[in-house]
This record gives sequence, structure tokens and C-alpha cells, in this order.
Amino acid sequence: MFTVKNTKLETAAEIGSKALLNNNRGTGNTAIGFEAGYGLEDGGFSVALGHLALHTMTSGFNNVAIGQKAMEMATGGDYNISIGSFAMQYNSGNSNTAVGQQAMYDNKSGSNNTAIGENALTNNTSGIGNTALGSGALTNNFTGTNNMGLGYHANVNSTDLTAASAIGAYSVVGCSNCITLGQTQISGNPASTKVGLGMINPLAKLHIKQSFDGYPVDGAGLRIERNGNANHWELGTDFADDFDFAFNGVIKAFIRDTDGQYVVVSDRRSKRDITDVPSVLPLLLNLKAKKYHYNDNKSGDPLSWGFIAQDVEQLFPEFVTTKGPDNLKAVAYQNFSVVAVKAIQEQQAVIEELKNDVNTLKNELNQLKEQFRTLTANK
Repeated sequence: MFTVKNTKLETAAEIGSKALLNNNRGTGNTAIGFEAGYGLEDGGFSVALGHLALHTMTSGFNNVAIGQKAMEMATGGDYNISIGSFAMQYNSGNSNTAVGQQAMYDNKSGSNNTAIGENALTNNTSGIGNTALGSGALTNNFTGTNNMGLGYHANVNSTDLTAASAIGAYSVVGCSNCITLGQTQISGNPASTKVGLGMINPLAKLHIKQSFDGYPVDGAGLRIERNGNANHWELGTDFADDFDFAFNGVIKAFIRDTDGQYVVVSDRRSKRDITDVPSVLPLLLNLKAKKYHYNDNKSGDPLSWGFIAQDVEQLFPEFVTTKGPDNLKAVAYQNFSVVAVKAIQEQQAVIEELKNDVNTLKNELNQLKEQFRTLTANK
């Protein structure tokens, strides 16, 4: 049976045996339950509701503990909210919110954490700024900071990650600054997880429904932006069902929906500084085709056919790009189709010239034959 006692301070109130028993200098505290707020001596404006709630704390301010042994062994800390049996039992941190049985049970110095659900963040000791929503969420987080677990048993697989997020029931994230979506914890196989953007029934691992169909797809598709500036590529389908590649809103190429061919924009209106290509046949004749394996190929992989970039660079420097810290050279193979056409044209010109020479020789030969017949007939 609850009893009501006169408090030593008019601004404190307690209901229950030994509730706020040691409250001598505290002000604005409220305690309901057996030995609730028992140890508060000079803390202020805290609420303890439940058997042994806020039992040990001596000087905390603006704390709320609701539930059997909620914040029972807490020794300090301010601005905490603990709702649920054994929630935040050992806390001494600040500005934490724990809702659920044993939520943030073992928290000691961790601050600015939010745990909602049974055993959510139950093992956190000194981690800061974590958010756990769901029964058993982030139970593996001990000292990690700014992590998030949303879903039943959404978790981290290391005790000290930073800015890691696991979203979905049984989702597990294993690296700092990483996000995982969907179940990975039970079978380790997330094959059934599908993510949909702009739709409610995704049919693939990542299913994006564009907001509109345009040409190019600026603002509607998948955008990948450079870190150093706002330059970006955007990928997506257009109103003709082609798959477009646009750079800073300018269409560069697309994959044709009818046959899957890669088509490069070549409209005269999109070009400037247009000049004729000089003779390429002599250069092309000096280019050596090779067969080779790449260094990362496995034993038994088929040989690749192509050119060596350094060889190409000596003959067609515009075809070679050098990039990266290792100065790796890459070849624009599509340019060789232009070279091939130009070489065929040059070769055809040679053929036509040879045909003319042959015709001239034929005519001269016929004339000689006629002259020979004439001479023979006159003898």
C-alpha cells in the first residue's frame, strides 16, 4: 500500500516506502514507488516512477525513469528519459532516451543515444549519438558512435563502428560509414532483399521508378556526382525507352532499346572545330595487333585481342588517355572505326588509281597489238 509522507522540501513529492528518502537539497523531484528516487540528495526536477526507479542516483537533473528498476543503479547524468523495466539501469551519461525493457541497460557514460525496443542498445557503455529502433537493435554496439539500427535485431557486427547504419529486420552492417538494407543476419544471404525508389513493389535488388521521362534524363534518373565539384553523370531511360548517358545535363550516348546497340551522339550541331582527318593508312599499317592476358586474369582465361596503348600513342596520340596515380594508359577503341573508314577510302583511292593505270596500259597494249597486226599484214 502506498503512503504519502511530508517531504523535507515543499517542491518535492513522493509516494511509496522510502521514496525520495535522502532528498535533502534537491528540488522539484517526484518519486512514486518503493524506494523510487531513494538516493537523490541534491538532484532536481527528476521523475522516478516504479519499484527502485532512480534508486542510486544522487545528483542528476531533469531525468525521467518509469518502470521497475529503471535507471536503478545510475549514479549521475542529466536530461535522460528511461521507460521500461531495467531500462538504462547503470546510466551516468546525459541526454539519452531509452524505451523498452532493458533498453540501454548497460549504458554508463554514453550520451545522446536513443533506444526504443526491448534490449535496444542494451550493451552500450560509452557510445555516443546512436539510434536503435526495434527489439534487440544495436545489441552489439558497445563504444561505437553515431550508428543506427532500424528494425528487429538490426545490428552492427563490431563493437566500435562509427556512422554505420543497418535498416531492416536482421540487417547487419560491418563497416564504419556504411549502410546495409535488408536481412543478412540469419542466413547471411540477402538475396531476397529488394529496394524500391518511387514504387511500392520492387522487382529487383534495386528498382528505380523515374519521376518523369525526358531527353536527356536530367534530374529523373540515377545521378553520380563528383566530390570536387558539381560535375555529374546521370543515367536513365527516356521517352523512347532508350538508356541514356548524360553529362551535366548534356546527352552523350545511349543504348538503343530495339537492339542494345551503343549509340554516340554525333549531330553536327553538337560539334565545333570540325576538320578533315589526314592520311591514316601509313600509320595504320604500322600498328601491330596483339593477343594477351591481363595481369589479373585467371589461368585458363581466354586471350584478349587488341592493341598496346603505348604503341597506339606513338601513332594516334588522341586515342590514348593517361589517368591515375600509376599513369595507366587506356585506348578509345571506338575511334578505330573512323580510322578504318578513312583507311578504306585511302586504299580505294589507290585502287582506283591502279585501275586507271591498268586501263591505260590495256589501251596502250591494244594499240601495240593493232600496230603489230598492221605491220604483219603489209609484209
